[in-house]
Amino acid sequence: MKLVCDANPRVKNRQFHAVISTKGQSYSPERLSQIAKQYLHDMGYGENPYLIYFHGDTQNNHVHMVSTRIDKNGNKVNDRYEKIRSQKVIQMILGQNVSHEVRPAFDRSMGFNFSTKAQMKLLLEQEGIIISEDKDTMKLIKYGMVLHFIDQEKIK
Repeated sequence: MKLVCDANPRVKNRQFHAVISTKGQSYSPERLSQIAKQYLHDMGYGENPYLIYFHGDTQNNHVHMVSTRIDKNGNKVNDRYEKIRSQKVIQMILGQNVSHEVRPAFDRSMGFNFSTKAQMKLLLEQEGIIISEDKDTMKLIKYGMVLHFIDQEKIK
């Protein structure tokens, strides 16, 4: 790994480190390792040297992944929007559709009486949902993705 990292001294953060954690003991070490390999590949690190290390030392099984941010040709791996891409990749691997989380949370929030829109936004933020507004529409955003559009008239 060090040899590959040294191929491009201009890159400041030469290592990529991520963790995939599961709730409880729901995935075996083998399955988590498979998920980690797929994740590294989809994020653009699959051809680089990498390590995957399984931990069962907490209540949640998890794997640590370490790779180089520099490929074998000395080029920096694209890390643009990495946090957003990371969420999309892991959801795709696990077959999750988080848009199913957002609409029910919004519907629950509409069961409350609000004096201001800010109060509603605060409630949704507790669910991990960010609101972006324009003149006619509210966008419900989770994991960096716009998952639903709500007509402002419904809020009024």
